[in-house]
Amino acid sequence: DWDGMDDAWERAHGLDPTVNDRNGDKDEDGLSNFREFQLGLKPDNSDTDGDGLFDGDEVAWNWGATSPNPDTIPPTVPTGLTATGIRTDRVTLNWQPATDNLRVAGYLVFRNGQPLSTAEPIRGTAYTDGGLPGGETFHYALRAFDFAGNLSPLSDPLPVRTADGDTDANGLADSWELKYFGDTGVSPNDDPDGDGKTNAEEFTAGTDPKDFFNGINPRLETLFNGGPGPDDELAMYVLRPDGSPWAAAPARFTITEGRRRLSVQKHQSPYEWAITVRADASGLAKCYLEPLPSP
Repeated sequence: DWDGMDDAWERAHGLDPTVNDRNGDKDEDGLSNFREFQLGLKPDNSDTDGDGLFDGDEVAWNWGATSPNPDTIPPTVPTGLTATGIRTDRVTLNWQPATDNLRVAGYLVFRNGQPLSTAEPIRGTAYTDGGLPGGETFHYALRAFDFAGNLSPLSDPLPVRTADGDTDANGLADSWELKYFGDTGVSPNDDPDGDGKTNAEEFTAGTDPKDFFNGINPRLETLFNGGPGPDDELAMYVLRPDGSPWAAAPARFTITEGRRRLSVQKHQSPYEWAITVRADASGLAKCYLEPLPSP
């Protein structure tokens, strides 16, 4: 083919001796096929000496491509990490390319501190992480690596929250329903903790729909030293943190066997019962005990 390369050499390295392909770059290492022939390199192997560096880079740096020349300089830290295309189950990441003294080979994407496994190395500056649960926050970071295996430092983490799904279209995010109820399809109009706020209102406010106090612990002041009062009652004041009465707040009383009891919910222990009552406008909650039967 009169391309200046021996036919036998072309056949040995996967080139066509009947086609003038001297200017091609079969292994995409930055050297033409003819230049590889001249230097005694392999046009079908981008790293003839197996040191992790492209033949074209080594020739450009006058390092020689036929004997290993280890590269010990890592790439720079990738910058400009952003998230786009945020969905209920996926996040697309974009960033600015890192630089290297020779050439950046690719990037590692970390989610919550762990590198993601990919079928192929990430060569570009974008990656979509799929199969994620909705309504959760993940922290992403990057490292660049070169062909010698040098790793850049880790980039600053980027928190990304996936979008909330609402498969039953009831106005309550699936992730919120699963967190508090373990299932979707919750009625937005129910009030399971009896605090006067519906599930829809609790969702909007970001409060716990199954906790009357919504993260605020009441002050409990027991009466009669915690024992039964003159009318065979247990009593306590349920107060807000500022000391004001907490009307309609639930108060739980525990009654042990051997004192007096009510027909109430039995605990795991066979000797303990509990009852929940609501405080009145003054914050006072009372429950009356049934006298023990006579011996």
